[in-house]
Amino acid sequence: MLEAASIAPNFDSRRSLTPAELCRLDDPAAIFEYEHVDSNGEVAYIYTVAGWLDGDNVIDVQGGCTIGGDVMIVHADNRAAADDVVCVALEQTIDLYRACPEGQKPYSGIIVDGGFRPLH
Repeated sequence: MLEAASIAPNFDSRRSLTPAELCRLDDPAAIFEYEHVDSNGEVAYIYTVAGWLDGDNVIDVQGGCTIGGDVMIVHADNRAAADDVVCVALEQTIDLYRACPEGQKPYSGIIVDGGFRPLH
């Protein structure tokens, strides 16, 4: 028997928002996806993005969207602390994209754990 909670979601088939789409997102929210323990034994909390883009909900039955194909990964002592960090990081990331001067390519990355991480 498989338990859904013990299986990591596959994000390859999720909708991926571009930085420009993220800037236009109404009511952006970070969606908790799952808790992961890495090979070093550190706990990480994995999030995607939800909200409304041009009047349409961006999430579907699979869950939230990635940003440029990436999920938001937060290392924290507990889930509540991770929730606080990811909400601030998402807001700061959107502000960073919006601050990009008109005509320039938007930054390609997200703010996680207090630092800017480039997208691949």
